[in-house]
Amino acid sequence: NDAGRPLVDYHLAKAQCWLDVSFHEYTRNDRSAFPQLALDESVKLVSGMERDVQPLPTDTPLVNGARRLREDLWARLGAIHGTPGFTCAQQAVACGEVELVHAGNEFNQQQWRHAKPYIQIAEDWVSDAEALARQCGGAASPQATPAAQLPLVANVLFEFDRDGRGDIRAHSLESLDRALARIAGEGLVVER
Repeated sequence: NDAGRPLVDYHLAKAQCWLDVSFHEYTRNDRSAFPQLALDESVKLVSGMERDVQPLPTDTPLVNGARRLREDLWARLGAIHGTPGFTCAQQAVACGEVELVHAGNEFNQQQWRHAKPYIQIAEDWVSDAEALARQCGGAASPQATPAAQLPLVANVLFEFDRDGRGDIRAHSLESLDRALARIAGEGLVVER
């Protein structure tokens, strides 16, 4: 990083996240093409940064034929691109996109049981990205959605065929607690 890119730069963060998921799957003995293809995506971004390619791509390819899961999460990340808040949320957006591809690859290989932890990681990245975008200062452009109008979302999952407060899954309670803490911490107003 001789050019001095900040570590939270979208492309540098995305290259690191591709490298991380490549290494993760390699150490799990994934014999598919995914570890190499994820590594290749990292190399493409690093090469582009080294050669000062302008503009660097912002697409996130579904390597190894990964399924595009959770369209809602993709849309929430896409809504942050182009907003003033993107400056502060770049790293979380980049890693959220890569983690969604990781989850889609796991779904193709071993279905929901193996994709679910990576979906949870992606949900956390999306929530972090939205919070960072809301907290980020800067003048809003007329074309962009103001960061303060980005949705705050918490998914709540219950045990099978249950609907009581005590039946909410632990990770859902944690997600809900984080969302409530952000409401209080950022002075947000909840509207119906």
